[in-house]
Amino acid sequence: MPMSRWYDFNEHVGLAPESPGVYELGDVKQVTVYIGKSTDSIKSRLLSHRKMKRFMKVKYYRFRKVEYPSDATKLEHQLYTAYKKSHNGKPPRLNTSTPPKPQSSWLFGG
Repeated sequence: MPMSRWYDFNEHVGLAPESPGVYELGDVKQVTVYIGKSTDSIKSRLLSHRKMKRFMKVKYYRFRKVEYPSDATKLEHQLYTAYKKSHNGKPPRLNTSTPPKPQSSWLFGG
């Protein structure tokens, strides 16, 4: 399942789901400037970003819901890694740290 279409960050944040997932924040040209996740509510996480000074110039967001909170961590790491690979090793400009690698979920050890 791909990411949703871009939504206006200031006017349509209320359309974001109250479920776990990943999201991208975009600039005026809809270029990704931040990749993040929420293990509970994408909407709540986006609202918290609106209060932060470094996100003042964000204009758009898009998201992808996941069924389980741990899936958000995995997908965030995949999106972040793919972004860096396609941008000569550079992360999105508003990401200040690398997302943690997801934990292995072996049922019977390994």
